[in-house]
This record gives sequence, structure tokens and C-alpha cells, in this order.
Amino acid sequence: MKQVSKVLTVLGVALAGAAGCARQSNDLVIQPGADGTLIALGAAVDGQITSGSSTFSFSHSKKLSIGAATGGPAPAVENESKSFKPASITKLVTTSLGLKTLGPDFVFTTHVSWVPAGEGAAQKMVIVADGDPQVVRARSGDGVAQQEVFNSIVQQLRARGVTHIEGTLTLISADERHDIAIPASGMEDSDSATCFGAISQSFNFSWNCAQLSIDSHGARWADSALQFPIEGGSGVGPRFGNDGRVVSFIAGRKGDYSVPIPEVKPWYGRALLQHLAKNGITTDNVTLEMPTGSSASVIKSALPAPTANGPSFVIESEPLSSLVRYTNKPSDNYFADAIFKTLGAHHGTHSDLRTEGQAAIREGIANWLSREPSFASEVHLVDGAGLSHDNRVTARSYLALLTAFTREPWFPALWESLPIAGTDGTLKVKMVGSTAQGRVRAKTGTLNGSYQLAGYVPKYGANGQIEEYVPFVILSAVSPSQRFDVFELQTDVATKLLKLVNAN
Repeated sequence: MKQVSKVLTVLGVALAGAAGCARQSNDLVIQPGADGTLIALGAAVDGQITSGSSTFSFSHSKKLSIGAATGGPAPAVENESKSFKPASITKLVTTSLGLKTLGPDFVFTTHVSWVPAGEGAAQKMVIVADGDPQVVRARSGDGVAQQEVFNSIVQQLRARGVTHIEGTLTLISADERHDIAIPASGMEDSDSATCFGAISQSFNFSWNCAQLSIDSHGARWADSALQFPIEGGSGVGPRFGNDGRVVSFIAGRKGDYSVPIPEVKPWYGRALLQHLAKNGITTDNVTLEMPTGSSASVIKSALPAPTANGPSFVIESEPLSSLVRYTNKPSDNYFADAIFKTLGAHHGTHSDLRTEGQAAIREGIANWLSREPSFASEVHLVDGAGLSHDNRVTARSYLALLTAFTREPWFPALWESLPIAGTDGTLKVKMVGSTAQGRVRAKTGTLNGSYQLAGYVPKYGANGQIEEYVPFVILSAVSPSQRFDVFELQTDVATKLLKLVNAN
């Protein structure tokens, strides 16, 4: 894949407020500029835009025009500096910074060690985890994480002749800051109280999401490995003790619930013991321990180094180049949170990984936007997934970021991670039947009233290979009833931009 060598730019379609601001496709006009530059006019109100010697008139009640800037290289745009909620197009920044800072080959690790105790026996088993998000049972649809850590542990133990575990199973966080399961500021309660907003931790299991059923006979967990006591109450959710740990779950209203688990480590431990037993490795009377602080540090410092056949090994996740696919194609908030918190862990020593993650994001944006430093202040991101309503971006700043990404050596991994129009991910049912299907790749973003799209239109060379990646950004702030108008506009822009950049 080649990087962008020629600037063909849509600087962002910014819709705001007025009903009917997105028109049907026969109202949308795209024309090439003499200097190869495109402009995007977000027609929220009637008016005019002048760029060099060219003036463009538009009216939201008649049409949305995307025309040519013939008077100079600077595109003209309406609402270019208006602030919008980016929603899940935030993940473009999170995954890009992960690829840049951690590297496409970065892996999460799970370190397993024990003390041999006779023929086939292992005691004092210790597992240290650093936030691998791929500890899953099953998941259907786009972005399935294929590797299951538990199966890998079984395979490695069998290869070393272990058939029985006794004594203790000790779980230690590589960085205890990962285990602070506090939602980002600006998240709505309806998101943080459901698995849509599940938070990653050092030890993760099944997307940190569990099924809770409440009926006339009481309440019960679908997974027997989850043993939080359940109390009666008026709502559904965790109850925390004075030490900040979950002591029980409140279950009031009847029904079946998908519940985010804010303290996953004990669930992980019991589920692992069950999995070992089901696969022929006995675990009778094993005690689960979860030390923290200095006690955990002493144990970690004494762990043996991994060896080929000895009592210690490391399970690695798939590389980050794969994890960003599992993040962006299905727009997985949990995977995005894992990458965001890991960026924070690598950035500094502040007790709050969200604070460190935000600082890492700010520095990354400032670096990417060094050519347009004033734009950096227009990007404010407080979480990695885009769930926070405190996040803000502008069309011009985000377009500048997308352009900067194309200059990076890891850009092919980002391109491969994006949903393909009409084909997979969150664009699977969008742009179907249009010329954009199978060609345009973009990240969607959805919060109530915000329906965003940001990505790339490919420019093909004579040999049919992609030679340029043309970025575009469409931001909206509309009533939910207008979302289908916005979706239609997104298809219009993508298909006509695709035609334009491939005209010659």
C-alpha cells in the first residue's frame, strides 16, 4: 500500500440542527477543483462561502453542495471549527496511537508458573496478567477473537506433563491500575450499567459481561463460576464495600440482564479452575488467592523466567495489528478500553490510568497535528471508545488526523481494521448496492443525535492497485429522527467522492 502523495481532501461535512439538512442523492453535486482540492459545505443554514475567487451558495432547504475550490489550495467549508461529539470514531485515534506507540507487533501476556510437586502435580500456581482482552468463550459476528487463553493454558500444562493442581492459585495484576473499573467522565448511566460499557481490567473474561436472570424464584448467574451474592433491591447492579470491592449484586426487577462485571479477577480464577477440570487437569481443593500491593510485588519478583519445558510459560495475545481489527470493525468498546488503558500504563505512573491515557492521547494528537498546531486544541478525548459525551472534535482537526495517519508506516494495519462499506463490521448493511460497496472503508460513530463517519476513499492506479487514500469526515448533530437522512448523506458523499477521485 502506498501513502498519500497528493492531497485530495474532503474537509468534513458538518451537519447541525435544522431539519432536512441532509438531502437526497440527486440534490448532491460534486465537482473537481482545478487544484485537485475538494470542499465540503455543511448546509445547516442558508449562506455563502467564498474561497479565493470562487463563491458557493447553498441552502439546506434545497440542496447540499460539495463543489470545487478553484481559487487556491485552502478548502472552504461550513462548520469546519464547530465542535461535535465524535462517538466511536474516537477509536480511530485510540487504535492509531496504539499502533504508533506500542507497535503493530505488541502483544498482551499472561505469565503462568508453579512449583513441581511430584509426578504430574503442580502447586503454588501463579498467574500474572497485563490486560489481555482476548480471554473469551465465544462470540459470533465480525471481529471474533479466535484465541482463548484458557485453552492455551491447558495445552501448555499438558505439554509439561501436569495433570493435577493443588494448594493455591494466585492471580496477580501486572499493573494494579488496570483494575480500577471506574467509567470515564461524561458516560451516561445507561451505558455504564450495561455491557455496552464494560471496562477492561488486568484479568478479563468473556468481555467482562455476565448474564443475570431474575424471576419469581429469585436471581441467579448463568455462569456458576460467578459467585457474587445477589441481594434484593430496586435496581440491577453491583454494591461496593468500603474497600472498593464488589460485595454483592442488587437484583430487583424481573428479567434477563447482561451485566458488566467491575471485579473480574475472582470470576476468571474460578472459571479457569472449572475449565482445567473439564479438560482432565484436576483442581480439587485449590484455594484462590488475589494479593495486592507489596505482597503481590514480592511474589512477582520471585517468579521464574519462562523456559521451554519448565514450570513457567507465557501466553501471548494476537498482535495489536489483529486486535485493532477486533476493535474497529465491530466497534468494540471493551477492546478499545483495553488499548486505551494500556497506552496509559506505558505513558506514566499516575494512579489513574484514564488520566495517563488522556495524556498519551493529547501528546499523540499534538505530534500528528504539528503541521496544524492550532487544530490540536479542537480535539478533546477522555476515553478510548467514544462513549463519553465530554469528547469533542471538529471536522478540520479530524481530517488532519486522518491525513497524518496515512503517512505512518503502520497505516496498512489501520486500513485493514476499518469496516468495508456494504461488506463487514458496522458498515455491513450500509452503502449496499452503491459503488462504495467493497471499496470505501470508514469508522462509524453513534451516540444519541450523533451519527458520524470518518475514513478513506481509495484512489486506484492503472494496475488496479490503491495508490492514494483520500480521507473524509462527516460529523452530525441532529435529532434521532434525522439519522436516516445522515446515513443517506454518508452514502452520497462516499459514492460521489469515489467517482471523483477515480475519474482520471
